[in-house]
Amino acid sequence: MTSIQQFFRELKKERTRILLTILAIVWGTASIVIMLAIGDGVTRGMERGMHGMGKGIVVVWGGETSKPFEGLGIGRKIRLREEDARMLQEQVPGIELISPEYIRWGVYLAWGDHSMTTRTDGVYPAYGQLRNVYPQKGGRFLNELDLESRRRVIFLGNRVKERLFGKKEAVGQTVYLNRVPFTVIGVMKKKIQMGCYQGNDENGT
Repeated sequence: MTSIQQFFRELKKERTRILLTILAIVWGTASIVIMLAIGDGVTRGMERGMHGMGKGIVVVWGGETSKPFEGLGIGRKIRLREEDARMLQEQVPGIELISPEYIRWGVYLAWGDHSMTTRTDGVYPAYGQLRNVYPQKGGRFLNELDLESRRRVIFLGNRVKERLFGKKEAVGQTVYLNRVPFTVIGVMKKKIQMGCYQGNDENGT
């Protein structure tokens, strides 16, 4: 009997054990691949969530004074102004985009028979790119002409749109902010947002 014949005879005797070994190797390899894929998916999901508020952004508040100055005590509120934002962009290298943000809570928002209270932010057009706020199809975000012409336009968070309009079209409609009319120019595209400092963007205007 040749060595080859003996090898195949032994292989036939041990085929069950060999089959189980092969299955174990395949299952182990598949398990590792699946676990790596799940881990990569979770990591990407976390990154998308963290970048939902913006990637590479810095948020600045006025704070309060920590030292006395010309007879004034400590603890005085520092109020940032719109021109401070422009000055920062002109004088600080590396700032690509900047936007002031005026936040007001408890604003009465109404359309037809539907109403709610919401948060309203007054911002520059650059805010959309900074905060990853992008419009759904058929709408747009603020632009420079809106700013220059002082147009009364409003961009809605997707949850705000759902509460006011349901499945109806919002773009082009007139809503009222504290009884002042504004034209809806866009609705935010749904996004994952895990970080915030004044509430998720989907719930604001």
